[in-house]
Amino acid sequence: MGYPLMQSLHNPAADEMSILILSVETLHFLAGALPGRERDSINEQIKKEAAIEMEKSMMQIKEIQLKKDQLKISKENTKKSGKKPIKKKAPKKKDDKGKLL
Repeated sequence: MGYPLMQSLHNPAADEMSILILSVETLHFLAGALPGRERDSINEQIKKEAAIEMEKSMMQIKEIQLKKDQLKISKENTKKSGKKPIKKKAPKKKDDKGKLL
């Protein structure tokens, strides 16, 4: 897998992740050098940001679970009704002159 900074040469999105990873890993070390009040305020800010991110993640999980449950109910209703689900057909491929391939 390699280090995030090394991956950033090939993946532009890795730059943001490597900065995030480095900042999270070094933040506690750097915060230890600060006076007590500043350290406490930084710790509180980190806790608030982590809580916000956790809440976002939980909402995404709930949305995915809801969609999954709706799909399951839809499939069960289709089975109960005895109808076959409607399948979309792929469009027929044509060449440049409009003839079917």
